[in-house]
Amino acid sequence: MTKSAKRSSTAKEKEPAKRAARQSTKSRSVAEMFAQQKGKRATSSRRNQDEVSSEEEEEGSDSNASDSEQSDSEVEISSNKRRKTAKSLEKRGGTQSTRKQRKKKSTTSPTEVSITHESQLLEQIPSEQNETLYDQVSAPDAEIEEIVAVWVERYRRDKGDALRNLVNFIIRGCGCMNAVTKDAFHRDDIAIAVLEELQEELAKFPQPEYPVISKSKTGKILKRNILNFFAYMVEVCQHDIIYDGSFIETLQNWLTTISVYRPFRHTATILTFRVVKSLCTFADKVNKELQVVTQQLKTENERQTNRARNTQKKRMLEQRSQTLNRKKTNLEEYLNDFFEGVFIHRSRDVESVIRAECIKELCLWTQQYSAHYTNNIYLRHFGWSLNDSNASVRSEALKSISRLYQIEKVVSCLNDFTKRFKRRIEEIALYDIDLSVRLHGIELCYVLFRHDHEMISDECRNELMSLVFLDNERLQKTVAPLVKTVMEAKVLDPMMEETEKALGAMNVDGASTTVAATSTVEKTWISFKCLATFLAERIADEKAKSDSTIDSLNDSLNTTTAAVLDEENGDQLVANAIEALWNQMPMLQDYESLAQYLTRDHSSSHQQDEEELATAGPAAPTPVEECYRLSEEEEAVLIKVFATSLKLITERGFEQVDGKTKDKKKACDEAQLESNRSTISRYLVQVLPRLLTKHSDSTSKMLKLISIPQLMNINVYAELRMQTEYEELLQIVIKVYIGTTLPELLQNCAESLHHMFKVDLLADVNERQFPELMERVTAQVRDACRGKDIATARFDDDDIHATTTSLLRLDYLINFIDVTDMMEESEDMDEDVTELVGHFVDRASYGYKIEKQSSLSAMAILFRYLVWKCERVSVDPELKEVGRAALGKIERRRDWVFEKFTGIVTMTDITPLAAVKSNAFGILMDLYWIFSSDLFATNGLDLLLLSCSENIQKECENYIVSELEKWQEALEKKKNKEAEDDDEVDELEGDNEDDQVEYSGIDLVANVARAVTAKVLDYKYMVPIAAEYGHLEPDADDIIKAFIEETKKDLIGNDSQTDEVCHMYIGILKKAFESHVNQAPRSIDKSVSFARLISQTLHIADQEDPARHVAPHVICDSIHIDGINFALEKAAEHKSHRNRADMGVALKFFKVLSVLVKPLNRARDVAKIHKHIEKCLEELDLTVEPNDKEWDAYHTYIKDIDMILRKKGLRYDNQHVQQQAQQQQ
Repeated sequence: MTKSAKRSSTAKEKEPAKRAARQSTKSRSVAEMFAQQKGKRATSSRRNQDEVSSEEEEEGSDSNASDSEQSDSEVEISSNKRRKTAKSLEKRGGTQSTRKQRKKKSTTSPTEVSITHESQLLEQIPSEQNETLYDQVSAPDAEIEEIVAVWVERYRRDKGDALRNLVNFIIRGCGCMNAVTKDAFHRDDIAIAVLEELQEELAKFPQPEYPVISKSKTGKILKRNILNFFAYMVEVCQHDIIYDGSFIETLQNWLTTISVYRPFRHTATILTFRVVKSLCTFADKVNKELQVVTQQLKTENERQTNRARNTQKKRMLEQRSQTLNRKKTNLEEYLNDFFEGVFIHRSRDVESVIRAECIKELCLWTQQYSAHYTNNIYLRHFGWSLNDSNASVRSEALKSISRLYQIEKVVSCLNDFTKRFKRRIEEIALYDIDLSVRLHGIELCYVLFRHDHEMISDECRNELMSLVFLDNERLQKTVAPLVKTVMEAKVLDPMMEETEKALGAMNVDGASTTVAATSTVEKTWISFKCLATFLAERIADEKAKSDSTIDSLNDSLNTTTAAVLDEENGDQLVANAIEALWNQMPMLQDYESLAQYLTRDHSSSHQQDEEELATAGPAAPTPVEECYRLSEEEEAVLIKVFATSLKLITERGFEQVDGKTKDKKKACDEAQLESNRSTISRYLVQVLPRLLTKHSDSTSKMLKLISIPQLMNINVYAELRMQTEYEELLQIVIKVYIGTTLPELLQNCAESLHHMFKVDLLADVNERQFPELMERVTAQVRDACRGKDIATARFDDDDIHATTTSLLRLDYLINFIDVTDMMEESEDMDEDVTELVGHFVDRASYGYKIEKQSSLSAMAILFRYLVWKCERVSVDPELKEVGRAALGKIERRRDWVFEKFTGIVTMTDITPLAAVKSNAFGILMDLYWIFSSDLFATNGLDLLLLSCSENIQKECENYIVSELEKWQEALEKKKNKEAEDDDEVDELEGDNEDDQVEYSGIDLVANVARAVTAKVLDYKYMVPIAAEYGHLEPDADDIIKAFIEETKKDLIGNDSQTDEVCHMYIGILKKAFESHVNQAPRSIDKSVSFARLISQTLHIADQEDPARHVAPHVICDSIHIDGINFALEKAAEHKSHRNRADMGVALKFFKVLSVLVKPLNRARDVAKIHKHIEKCLEELDLTVEPNDKEWDAYHTYIKDIDMILRKKGLRYDNQHVQQQAQQQQ
């Protein structure tokens, strides 16, 4: 019977007959073979299950924690290979780097294993044989199309032989050098027996690096060729061979039976997926063609004609329809068999890599053959994978669902699935512990919302939108498209409709429009109003959440402070949101439209009539129409948006809005940024004064507006010849600075004034305005102090407010401009401003909490006073005019100022605030730094040269130790409170106290490090602080690390200076060892880490200058000899008290010294260390026990220093020590 006749008869038979015809071939389905051998199947099934269970127990703990494609056995193989490679290199006498070894390994081909025992089913493939299908495909230059054509031709001649070659090809592709014999292949149910034997024998060997997982170049080429071979083979066979009842059934038989041995299981899974992918493509083509034929047949049936031509066409369409139906049925049956035989089992595989691959492939199948796989029977596997314990599987499921929603014809079939698993998707987007999975969940929520606005719950949507305010770049970038889409759908579109209706009603009524704007600007205004509404609502929600917290702290926070905290929080929220939406919303870069919108009058509830507008003058803001009007909160938020947008433009430049791109935009160069700054400045020249004038009565709005001049290029005023406009702007800023009492607004004004004061092209305007400002500021200080005995007076609230504000205003001003001449004027008072400020410094020692800010400001003013005087002396070193006058003031005021700060730091009968005392200590160190500098060592000023005396340093040491102990206690208290379940108010109060102590502690570390670096304090005073490295706060560790790195400059000077630094190093290590090292194994880690930092610093210092090196004998004597004395003396002390455990702890110090061996490089130093150790051991009556674990660190240290000798071809002779030990025995 011919093939066509056989297919025709088969088409006429019913389903049972068709299955019987398939059973007549030599290859049958797995289910039928299992049904024939019930007894054998039960036994083998139980054995397979036991093997799978044991393998899962061994691999389960590692598979979920890693996404790597290598199993534990593969790692062992790789390790063995590396060891063999290293041994062979040693034999050859060569050494290679790890990178070269890794590169050499990557060029090797995948490992192949074989079984050598006698078998009736299997035969070993000779290594010299290279004519198999595997050898042809594995060739780098393999012509896959020709190989497939030859195999197909062979299949048409002899099915059995061709299929046996294909099965052997699969086995070889799994990394096995065995093949099924010709006689065995024709037996019934051979697949189960062969695979059982193979898997049972191969399980005894380490798993090979089979092609599917191989990372080598050869392995990757082989994997590509194998997959291409199967894909092209199925494509060539799509018309007839896949329907012959042998080809696909044989593949199913072998691929679905593999289940235990991982190389077989993984390879079979990959090959199955490639076959199914091709079958999906064919099935989709057949289905589309069937739909066309069915439609044509329907059209022919509807025609009312009996023409022979139409009847013949109808008959042909019916035959074609039957053929396509049969093909579709067969293909879908194949797909179902593969799905049930492979996918269902592999989607639950112990290997997360295989599970993720299953989900990825199912998505591809659904995309290719959506008519079949959009059934919930298949889609539910995506939902089940959302609960997988491995992050990569959950991530792949989320990405697959997102891809399916990009296909229009598939979306309608996903509604039921999405409703079922919607809650789980929302949970992942909000709470998943893996950030990458969470990001994919957010992206899927965005896709769902874009498809259907009601798909995501309101609660989830609101929480997701709140993520845009977090200071997390990845979360912000991911959630930004969702925020934009929600804003457009929920706020912008309804607002646009309302605006169009309102404007339409105004035109119908004949109302005149007072806003002369184009439709584009009006649409932009609506977008800005939409953004302001969204941000205002969100900020209000955040404020409502923190209201209870603020209420609970009313006793410690006044209303103004609480308002400032709210304002700062709101500013940060707006800044985070704008940065996240910057690339999503182009209107944020349209600063001109936003500025025009903000200059309009939004305060009136109805339109002003023409008379009111006429009497208001040309400078009055134009009223805005009701549909565009902003509320007070929205206008305040939009001003923050305006300031943030300007800042981003000046820092990043104008960026193209492209939310889909994943590449980071290249930063603009400095020239382009400066051009952008100038462009913005030219526009703000006219607009900024109007904004400042309009919102001058709102403190919250002025906080942002007053800082905008800092973003401008002030020189454009000179370029545009607009000195008058610049003077107007300067007067506005000065007016705000003089009139405001809010510290944050004062600071912003001062920074803007500083930026404007530096402009040389407008110096003539500054010279007219700034002297008046200085006079008014100093006058305010005098007015606040008038009629009061500052040193002893009791201030009420009004007095404190007046003095604090005036001193703070002077503090900010004296930071960037010399106000000392104005301060020396007393006018109608007995004392000048400098003396008044000195009285406030005296009051700082009283410890009044309410006067904290005035004390800090007063100390800063006195310090700046002396700094400005010294600056005048440095400008006029010959002391002709300015320098001579300044020198007289310094001689008069220096000791007076030093006395005040020294008293605050060293006196024990006063109790200043911790922050005040810390600030005073920092200023005192800085003053000693200035007056011990070269400025006063030359030019005949040596009488003013002043260094910190030993007594003062001792007093400072007491302060340092005391503050360090307080800081440590506060940190310990904070740690204990975090572990307890206290009330919310108690926690917040405790946190505030700890934060305050933490801040002063960080200042303590910075001040001491700066003073020691400047040679104000000796090196030894850094020891107690640096000894706490790793036990304080991360910021403190960073300062200590920077200080140690800075000392490298002093290591290559004279030997005495090097000796001081090295003594400090070993002192820090000894102090840290005594304080923190105990019997716990990890207690020494921080000390070792610090020793590594010291070793690195010594090495860098020695390599910096080829002509000068760190003195090697100093390293030997000051570090190693001193450290050995410390360790052995401690050990001997504990031994005398019979405390062997503590003796072992003391000997751990040699582990620290081992890290410091690297800077040693002379043999004589090593010999000196050996002799010193022998001497100490003899004097302290210590005996080194070779096998005692307590002496391990000592033995390691000896080996490390002996390595220096070995590299030089030397060896230390200690035979005399051994002889003495033998004589003693």
